Amino acid sequence: MCKNTSSKSMYIGTKIVKANPMTATEAQVLGVEIKPATVEKDGYLVEYKNGYKSWSPKSVFEEAYHELSVMNFGNAISVLKSGYPVRRANWSGNKFLYFVPSASYSAMTDIAKSIADEDGKVLYKPYIAIRCKDGCVGFYTPTQCDVLAEDWEVVEEKFYGK
Repeated sequence: MCKNTSSKSMYIGTKIVKANPMTATEAQVLGVEIKPATVEKDGYLVEYKNGYKSWSPKSVFEEAYHELSVMNFGNAISVLKSGYPVRRANWSGNKFLYFVPSASYSAMTDIAKSIADEDGKVLYKPYIAIRCKDGCVGFYTPTQCDVLAEDWEVVEEKFYGK
């Protein structure tokens, strides 16, 4: 039995992609399959994080995406959770944030050992880490200024040595 499709839920999504403006013909020359229903000739060659490439009509692409240069805190969190490090534009040195997913770590203190599982591990919830100017890493707690700022940026790979 089909669900009633007259009442649709609304969705919002965040994806990070690389894109180059180009015509559908230029994309086809690069080997990207264009769906026959596409009538616009201007658009973007889109590359996803996993390497998948597609072509998107200009109107569709520009409605869904905006250039990722500077962001607000909410967008920075979405980018972090997608696996990219971020920082405030005015932070000096090699200071940046990155997302750490939930994982089990070996218990290092007596208290941790007292709550560890039978393998001697403690399950940690996901968190945001900060790499400080001196190279040390700690837990990040945002300030009000950080939360309200609109100068967040993605950290380039060369910045953190990937």
